[in-house]
Amino acid sequence: MDAHGRINRLLRVIQFTYLSALASFINYLVLYLNDIGFSELYIGVIHAVGAGMMLIIQMVLGKILDRKQCFRQVVAAVLGFCILGVAAMPFVKSWLFLELVIIILLYAIIKQFGNVFDLWTYQLKTEYPEVTYGSTRGIGSIGEGVATFALGYLIAWFGFGAMFAVTVVLLALALLAAMQMPNPARQQAADTEDKNWRAVLNRQLVLYLISFLVMKIAVTLISTFCSLMVQRLGGGSEWYGFIILLCGITELPVFIWLGRSCKGPKAQLWYKLCILIGLTGSVMDALAPNIPIFVVGRVLLTVVYVIYTVANLEYVRTYVSPAYQGQVMLLIGAVSSSIGYMASSLLGGYLLELDDQVVMAVVMALLFAVSWILHSIAFHAYAFHKRRNG
Repeated sequence: MDAHGRINRLLRVIQFTYLSALASFINYLVLYLNDIGFSELYIGVIHAVGAGMMLIIQMVLGKILDRKQCFRQVVAAVLGFCILGVAAMPFVKSWLFLELVIIILLYAIIKQFGNVFDLWTYQLKTEYPEVTYGSTRGIGSIGEGVATFALGYLIAWFGFGAMFAVTVVLLALALLAAMQMPNPARQQAADTEDKNWRAVLNRQLVLYLISFLVMKIAVTLISTFCSLMVQRLGGGSEWYGFIILLCGITELPVFIWLGRSCKGPKAQLWYKLCILIGLTGSVMDALAPNIPIFVVGRVLLTVVYVIYTVANLEYVRTYVSPAYQGQVMLLIGAVSSSIGYMASSLLGGYLLELDDQVVMAVVMALLFAVSWILHSIAFHAYAFHKRRNG
């Protein structure tokens, strides 16, 4: 059997099952916690603490993967823990223990572990050039949409037990597929020229990271409060499920296309296009007078998500030494999801409470403008230093 084809098939299974499990668990967990008596404030505290822990654990995982390239072993340990944790949650009577399990499962592992699979794919491309990221990751987007849509009905029919059962089965399938994947070859440390450039690249990385963080705040603000914004426009829960499913379907062809065309330094041109599309979509959603226009804006923000996901991976592969790619990739994901999530939640809650669509649109525009400026400075500074040092 062709090794490239086998790896691509396994990656499709992993992305589909893992992201389906993620959607099944994340999208309905708040409703479950509220159902068993957790207050909104209590749930918010759990989210905030977990977001902080994510930074620490993701950096530890990145360092381990950079040094050992032991993706299969790390995935086995982490997914095994997740399966046990999710299976135990319905039977846990202690709220303190339940909080700890949720914090670790929700933020430190499950919510950001997809970055490990993305990094694994890109590391394997060195040995197996025909391994594809776009088509394999796009299949996962279909899984997210289908799982969110279908699980709403399963919970209505069978209760929240369906959420835990489906999540456990999907994580187990992801684990079985991952155990058949090869580890990538050990990456060599950066050569002398790369070491001389490390200080410049670090400055560039900081600006790039802040640029992405600012953009992520704007995008996450809409996605976090999507159901509430739909409700304000007169839609029910069925509209929210439809929007998530439509976004998942949209992601598949965009991932496939960008996986082939968004490569190397040119990926940063796509990143700037991403900012422009994000500005359009977020302003449309902020000013939307009806649900159809809101849906169009939300789909545009889905395209933004796909572009910056691929562009971030290409940035790491192009500008970061192989010896540090895992740490940088997981750092980008963890910082944007922890700090970005907390900032977007606070800002979004404040803007929605103001109930002023024009103010929200202006804030969105400013965020994307700041992201564009920081990104431009990062790469102009990099080009200047490169010319000066020959």
